[in-house]
Amino acid sequence: SMSQQIYVRPLAQEHAQPIGGALGSAPFFSPDGKWLGFWHAPTGTLRKVALTGGAPIRICSAVSGVAGAAWGPNDTIVFAWFDLFSVSAAGGAPKLLLKVDEQRGERFYRHPFFLPSGKAVLFTIGMADTYSYDDANIGVLSIATGEKKILIEGGSSARYSPSGHVIYARAGKLLAVRFDPEERQVTGQPFPVLDGVFMSANTGMAAYSISSAGRLVYAAGPVEHGVRVPVWVDRKGRSTALSLPPRSYLHPRLSPDERQMAIEVEGASH
Repeated sequence: SMSQQIYVRPLAQEHAQPIGGALGSAPFFSPDGKWLGFWHAPTGTLRKVALTGGAPIRICSAVSGVAGAAWGPNDTIVFAWFDLFSVSAAGGAPKLLLKVDEQRGERFYRHPFFLPSGKAVLFTIGMADTYSYDDANIGVLSIATGEKKILIEGGSSARYSPSGHVIYARAGKLLAVRFDPEERQVTGQPFPVLDGVFMSANTGMAAYSISSAGRLVYAAGPVEHGVRVPVWVDRKGRSTALSLPPRSYLHPRLSPDERQMAIEVEGASH
């Protein structure tokens, strides 16, 4: 199965427990902590399951990889799939919230995170002129007005801390900058909070979270570049490695005559 089992661990306990029915990725909690939303790859759907386990409930169709989702206090779920979409936690058809601004050089949106009011979300903006998330932007979107502001140039995986800061990741470090959630503006200079947070260079995802009470949890680790070598596989399943140096390769495409291959290399210098 392509699905991963999702585990939950109460902070007061030592061990994580699997949640029955929670098979998928990109997990996110409901504000009351009773439900877990996740993306289920085999069916291409967003689903939710009670933390007590049981049969998952389909929320909506989300055909290819969902790059983060957030569940707001008004039972609205915002998820990233190139653009930003919203859908009721009760289910229904997703609505387009914000389209990628190609004129501005934007490539895609990721990692939405609700501000406490539920009226706005923070999100990561992958930029076209760089393949490094160290140069991604962090934006904030007002859900009511549709107004977008760019808060930070150079970071990803932004979260709001009730201390009055936006926390975000860059090159395996967490940084903080003062932020007014009502005015949706940052003030002052960013300062380092933590070093050695596990991160993916391919997605800009940093493995940390902040509770509404202001507790920060994180997975310690390196910046993972997903270094690999592409292989040819014949119809009998025999594989032969291509004579390429190990790099962070993604999305190979063969030309129609099968003599050339285009491949993306994350983090490559131009």
